[in-house]
Amino acid sequence: MTEASQYPYDVILFDLDGTISDSAPGITASLRHCFDAVGIEQPSDAEMGKYLGPPLAVALQDWHGLDEAMAERGVMAYREVYHDNNEYNAQIFEGMPALLQELNDRGIPIATATSKPIESATRVLDHFDLTHHFVMIGGAQLDGTNSKKPDVIRYVFDEMQIHPDSHRIIMIGDRNHDVHGAQHHGIPVIGVEWGYADPGELEAAGADFVVGSVAELRAILLGE
Repeated sequence: MTEASQYPYDVILFDLDGTISDSAPGITASLRHCFDAVGIEQPSDAEMGKYLGPPLAVALQDWHGLDEAMAERGVMAYREVYHDNNEYNAQIFEGMPALLQELNDRGIPIATATSKPIESATRVLDHFDLTHHFVMIGGAQLDGTNSKKPDVIRYVFDEMQIHPDSHRIIMIGDRNHDVHGAQHHGIPVIGVEWGYADPGELEAAGADFVVGSVAELRAILLGE
């Protein structure tokens, strides 16, 4: 196995939804159930895109003015149908399994840093036979702990016993909150255009790199 020190980064953090998996169909169906449960007018299909990625409880409070209790009710309604019917209504983006395998082969540790609950992220990765690629599955807790991206990344740092001062860490994600979470900890971030960001969103957030293909992503990660 090749030493990771030969490459630009010795730890790589991946977002999940919109970065590794196209989970929009299952998430969107579950969001519509959530909105009905808390009395939010249904967004159009085009408007629904902004809900793909950010923590749901935060979105319900910040964008719709729900209090904490109502936001939690919405999250529970979402989970009722997502976990039962929609969790596996997704597909893995082409080229991602091969990239994950190559990073493993080259000895570079990879972990998830997703706002999705750890249990759900693990089930999805298990379903698509990808869990074995990751040294840990970092995500939110079901009680809402670590739901914001800076908190998820800090959790991963603590669990892996890594720090930007001692490790060359990079974050990969598809939305501005992935970028801001990485910036909070002073680590670079690659934004991927195949996810759910609006045009220009990743650039405006200050992503260090924006890539349109897995091949471009691979080249940055391996310094090729």
